[in-house]
Amino acid sequence: MLVDALNDANYQVHLANTTAIQQYSGLKYADDNSDADWLAEMLRLGVLPEGYIYPKEQRTIRDLMRKRMQLVQQATLNILSIQGLYMRHLNYKMSNNKIKQLTPEVIMTHFSSANTAQATICNLTVMKCLKEQIKRLEKIVLTQVQLTKDFQ
Repeated sequence: MLVDALNDANYQVHLANTTAIQQYSGLKYADDNSDADWLAEMLRLGVLPEGYIYPKEQRTIRDLMRKRMQLVQQATLNILSIQGLYMRHLNYKMSNNKIKQLTPEVIMTHFSSANTAQATICNLTVMKCLKEQIKRLEKIVLTQVQLTKDFQ
C-alpha cells in the first residue's frame, strides 16, 4: 500500500477527509495542482480534516468488521422485505422479534398465495443464514480485538 511505502521512507502521511472539506469557492482553477496547493495550505494552517490511517496489522480485522457490517445491512433488508410482504398482503405489521421466530411451515399458513409465501420463506432463509455468518465473524473478531488504552 502506498501509505506504508511512504511511511517506511520516513514521510509523514496525512489522509484528508474529503467529505469534511468545504471546497474553497475562490479557486479559479480546479485541477490536481490547485487542489494539492489548497490541501497543503489547509494543512499548514492546521485546519485540514483528517481521516484515521489504520496500522498495517489492524487492517485485516477492520476488513472483517466491514464485512460484518455489510452482512448486518443485508439481514436488515431481508427483515424489511418480510415486513413489507406482510403489510402489503395481510395488512399486518410484524415485529422483528416475531419475524425471527417464523418458520417456513408457519409462513405457508399465513399467505393464500404460494408465490408470496415462497418469497417470504426465501427472505427468511437468507436472513437466518446471514445471522449465522454474522455470529461467526463476531466470534473471530472478539478473539483478536483488545480494548486499547485510548478507549478504556
